[in-house]
Amino acid sequence: MRTLMVKTSSLGDVVHAMPVARALIGAGHEVDWVVNEEYTGLVALVQGIGRVLPFPRRRLRGPCGWIRFMGELRGWAGNDYDWAIDVQGLLKSALIARAVRPRRLIGLADAREGSRWFYDEVVAVPSPRGHAVDRYLGVLRHLGIPEPAPLDYGLRPGGCKRGPDASGAVWIGLQGGARWPTKLWPEQYWYDLVALARAQNPALRFVVLGGSPMECGLGAGLSSRFPDGVKDCTGFRPWSELVALLGGLVGLVGPDTGPLHLAVACGIPVCALMGPTRPEWTGPYGAGNSTLQAEEIPCVPCLRRTCRYREPMACMKAIRPDVVAAIVLGWAESAG
Repeated sequence: MRTLMVKTSSLGDVVHAMPVARALIGAGHEVDWVVNEEYTGLVALVQGIGRVLPFPRRRLRGPCGWIRFMGELRGWAGNDYDWAIDVQGLLKSALIARAVRPRRLIGLADAREGSRWFYDEVVAVPSPRGHAVDRYLGVLRHLGIPEPAPLDYGLRPGGCKRGPDASGAVWIGLQGGARWPTKLWPEQYWYDLVALARAQNPALRFVVLGGSPMECGLGAGLSSRFPDGVKDCTGFRPWSELVALLGGLVGLVGPDTGPLHLAVACGIPVCALMGPTRPEWTGPYGAGNSTLQAEEIPCVPCLRRTCRYREPMACMKAIRPDVVAAIVLGWAESAG
């Protein structure tokens, strides 16, 4: 059974779809995947995945660009897919899935932009809306494939020892950036977190991740302030290297962004700093994780990229560094 999955973006959503691919592979499907070209290296790490077909969204220009891409896609994929599964749920993803001429095209019931018109079968989604992972797992229920227990993302951070290293240090990841300005924790709070946690446990070490200018600045600043306690690992790195790095951590702190969900997929407990988004939709999935959100702020969750509250960014400012430090110290204690 040959199956094409279409989930092009974003990073967190791509990670959330990995358990579906792994379950299909376990059920005997040969699974290929169409994804934005910047994520091809990550999807290729999923155990058992077949071909990973890049979607060049940044290089598509007008109808001619789309026609050229569709022709390339047919050449890559051939015409022998039994199933195409569109879990992106947009017009572009439905067009991509239909372009390979599958025998059956499946999509989610809450798909947008008229994409449902292209589907042969529609997968029911939870009502009220549930977590993204649960929505995607509905594909398995629709096909009669058992849901994996425990959930398997297919990422194997091999060669990493989780817990104290040879020097006795315990490593915690910090990921401070986000595309939405409303998801950002105040910069000073990161400094306070490191100071508070290391004052109580000097064996704690922090590694700063991310590639945006904001994250690179945070990494440089923290490593300069705490040269013995913080390692700056910001900047571009291959997906395989990032997954291996995550595999050696005992926990990661960050906002609701893709790297946080990637850490969950690698089996790392996380502390999610949630402001404008809903934890029940896009928070860290599964047990063993912590979610902090200032529900007392009346506009939470606003689901907005820009803050309109009378006290700007009140929801993120209300998440205190000492509370996060207590969670980090708990991870360190559990790690031994």
